[in-house]
Amino acid sequence: MAPVVLGHSIGSVEAIWQDIWQATYWFGRMGVSVFTQSAIDIALWDALGKHATDVANVAAMRDALGEDIAIMVDVNMGWTVDEAIVVGRRLDKYNIRWLEEPVVVAHFAGYFRIGDALRTRVVGGEGHFTHYDLAPFFDNPKFPTLQPDMMRGGLTQMRRIATLAHAKGMRIAPHLFHELMVQVMAAIPNPDVLEYLDCLDDLWVEPVLPVGNTLTPPDRPGHGLIFKPEALRGFAIKP
Repeated sequence: MAPVVLGHSIGSVEAIWQDIWQATYWFGRMGVSVFTQSAIDIALWDALGKHATDVANVAAMRDALGEDIAIMVDVNMGWTVDEAIVVGRRLDKYNIRWLEEPVVVAHFAGYFRIGDALRTRVVGGEGHFTHYDLAPFFDNPKFPTLQPDMMRGGLTQMRRIATLAHAKGMRIAPHLFHELMVQVMAAIPNPDVLEYLDCLDDLWVEPVLPVGNTLTPPDRPGHGLIFKPEALRGFAIKP
C-alpha cells in the first residue's frame, strides 16, 4: 500500500482511502487488507488533526496577544506543498506576519505555488548557501523577505544578498547570530527584523542584548565581540 500513499498530502485523507481501496480490491475488500488500510487511515486522520492543533494554537495566540503583536509561524521545512496550502489558508485569517520555510529548501517551485495560493507572506532562505543558491528567489521576487544565514557565506555574502534583494524590492531578516547581524542590519538599505535568541549570550565578554524591542550595534572596533576566556579554554589546541 505504501506506493499508493507516499507523496500525497494528508489533507486528502478520504481520497487516499479510495485510492487504497481501488488498488487492493482485486485481492482485498475484506480481511487483512482492510485492517491495514484502516490503520493507515487512522494515522492520517491523526496527522491531519495535529495540523489542525497548529491552527488552534495560532488562533489562541492571536486571541491572547491581540492584533498589535506580530506572530510568525516557522514550519522548518516540515510540510508538503499541499499541506502548506491547506493549513496556510486556515492561518490566513489570523493575520500572521509570515509563514517561514514551509517546504524543503530546494523545492523552489513549491515555494512559488504556496506564495501564489496564500494571502500570508511566505519567507525563507536560512537553509540556502550563498547568493547562488538563492538565485531562484531573485529571479522570481514573489516574497517580500529573505532570511540568509551568515554561516552559509559569511559577511561578504550577507552584503551581496542584501544588495541583490534590495534591487528586487525584498528585505532581509537574517537567521540567528544577532550579535553580528545587528552590524549588517545597520549597514544595509533593506533591513526587516532581527532574530534574537539568548543561547550564545554567555560566550561574550560584552553580549549584545536587546533593550525593549531594539538591538543596537556595539560602539567598539571591528564587530565588537570578544569571547570569554573560559568559553574557549576547553577547546584550546594543546602542543
